[in-house]
Amino acid sequence: MNYATPEAIEAARRIDLYTYLHEREPQELVKCGNGVYCTRTHDSLKISRGKWFWWSHGIGGHTALDYLIRVRGMRLPDAVEILAGTTCAVLPPPRAAPPQPEKRLMQLPHNDSCDRVRRYLTGRGLDAEIVDRMIAEGRIAEEKDHGFALFYGFDEREKPRQCSARATDGTAVKRDVAGSDRRFGFCLEAEVPCRKVWVFESAIDLLSFATLMKQAGNDYRREHLLSLSGVYKPPEDIRQAKVPMALSHFLVKHPDVMQVDLCLDNDSTGRAAAIGIRAALGESVKTVRTHLPPAGKDYNDYLRLKLQRKVDLERRICDER
Repeated sequence: MNYATPEAIEAARRIDLYTYLHEREPQELVKCGNGVYCTRTHDSLKISRGKWFWWSHGIGGHTALDYLIRVRGMRLPDAVEILAGTTCAVLPPPRAAPPQPEKRLMQLPHNDSCDRVRRYLTGRGLDAEIVDRMIAEGRIAEEKDHGFALFYGFDEREKPRQCSARATDGTAVKRDVAGSDRRFGFCLEAEVPCRKVWVFESAIDLLSFATLMKQAGNDYRREHLLSLSGVYKPPEDIRQAKVPMALSHFLVKHPDVMQVDLCLDNDSTGRAAAIGIRAALGESVKTVRTHLPPAGKDYNDYLRLKLQRKVDLERRICDER
C-alpha cells in the first residue's frame, strides 16, 4: 500500500496498543504489574492506561499506529493497512534491541576510614546518622590517593555500576569515574511501597533532602530518592528531549511509580532540564512536578542556609540574655 486516506489514518489512530496486541499478537503481551504490561520482545516498553513508553529509548505514544511506526519501523501506509485488517500480510518481526556490553567500573582504592569524607559531608550540613548509614552500606567511600568522596550506584545484584567522585578540599573537582554506567545512579529505594520518586542532580542534594525530611520529622526511608549525576539542557526542539538514563532505568524497574518529583538546581541548566524531562516523560507517568529549592541554587545550599539561620537565631537569643 502506497497511500493511506485521512479517514483510514483517523480510524487507525483509534486503536490503542493494548487492544491491538491483545487481539493480533497476544504472544507479545506480558503482564508485569497492576494494570501494567510490557512486550515480550522489549521488556522496557511499558503499556498502562491506554499509553505506552519505551523507556530504554525514551520514546512513547498512545496508539498502536505510533507503536508500529516508531518501534517496528513500518511505513505509515503499511501500518494503517494492517490496523484496518484489509490484508493478511505478515507483520515484520519486532526489532530486538542490540545487546549492550556491560561497562566495567574502574575500581578506585579506598581508605579504611572515611573520616575525611564524613567531616566534609557533615560540614555541609548532612545528618551524621544518614552519612554513617551510607558509609556502612558502601554507598559512600573515601578515595585513597586524594581523599575524594565517592558516591556509588548499584545494580539489581548489588554490584557497583556507577561512581561519582567529588573533591573534599574545597576545589571544584566533580566527575564520574571511568566505566560508570549512568543507568545506575546513586539511589535510596523506599523500604515500603511507594508510587513516586524524588529526583536530584547530585547525591549530595539527595542526602540534603533526606536531612531536611528528617529535620521535619518525616522518614526519608519511606521515599524513593534518585540522583541523576548531573543534567544538561534539552535540545531547542523540546520534542527531541530524552528521559535521563538513571530515571528511565528506575521507572522500568518500578512500573508502579506514577509520580516524578523533580528537585533540580535553580539555575538555567536545572530549570531547562526539568522542562525537557517533563516533555520527554509526556503522559508515561500520571504526574510530574518541579520543586525548586526555596532558597539557594540547590538543596544543599538551602539546607546550609537553614542551618545558618538557626545558628544566627540562637546567637541573637544568647546575646539578648
